[in-house]
Amino acid sequence: MTVRYYVEPHRSPGVPGQPAASITYTNAQGGIEQIAHYPGPWDLVFEARPGTIVSVSAQNRLDHGKIICRIYLNGQLWKESESVGGYTIATCSGVVGFD
Repeated sequence: MTVRYYVEPHRSPGVPGQPAASITYTNAQGGIEQIAHYPGPWDLVFEARPGTIVSVSAQNRLDHGKIICRIYLNGQLWKESESVGGYTIATCSGVVGFD
């Protein structure tokens, strides 16, 4: 099954600052990886077998705005989370083929 992680940080309208996120995710081999500071939208696509635990967590790097995370499964939105405010965290996770 095709898994796609997607993270999108947003700044508050009219407030200066470059949207960015800190991202922690489970990779295709089941390990945990982290990106300390990623500007703008980010995504990662990989293949996973049924029963694979997938997760992505993203923290807003600004003191305002919001952060969105999504997981798509075979091209369809499967999991979604949004947190509003400075330095907030959004987390999406599931078990492929069972959630």
